[in-house]
Amino acid sequence: MFEFIKGTLVEANSQLAILDVHGVGYKISIPANASPKLPVRGKDVILYTSMVIRETAHTLYGFVTKTERDVFEVLIDVSGIGPKIAVGLLGHMLLEDFFSAVHQADSQYLCKLPGIGKKTAERLILEIKDKLAGIALWEERVDQPVGATQLWRDAVSALINLGFQQAQAQQAVKKAITELKEPVELSHLIAKALKEK
Repeated sequence: MFEFIKGTLVEANSQLAILDVHGVGYKISIPANASPKLPVRGKDVILYTSMVIRETAHTLYGFVTKTERDVFEVLIDVSGIGPKIAVGLLGHMLLEDFFSAVHQADSQYLCKLPGIGKKTAERLILEIKDKLAGIALWEERVDQPVGATQLWRDAVSALINLGFQQAQAQQAVKKAITELKEPVELSHLIAKALKEK
């Protein structure tokens, strides 16, 4: 119904954001990890939204990125995954780790997330792997162990600070991780990536 809502942030906590859009206040449910990414009160913000209509309520869910919103909409199509569980999942994980877990069929990782048991995790992997293929970040993912995401991001950030372009830094780190194959310290990964320039 709404692609996004842009307005002034009136209030936010780990569950809700209230946006003032030309005098109309929108109450938007958000993932727990979205709140720290929002600006201070009184500043403008854009939330990518999904309207979920049920018999008892019409709820607007908002996300900092379009990719998060798209993943939410894929998740709520899975049997047994309602919007509350889906927004909870997105609030307790990095998308990169989630994508790696689905790609590698790592149901054990998914079982650590709130509201997900073993059977649900296995069904989720089966049902959404193909659906995630149309989402940009899925196409750009690195086939790396779940949990390696922070190392990857730190290495890419370090290369950008050293003058690399974003795409160039990502490509260098991807190649370095592939060649090293095993868990390494950040300094070794950066050194290897620098040689890939």
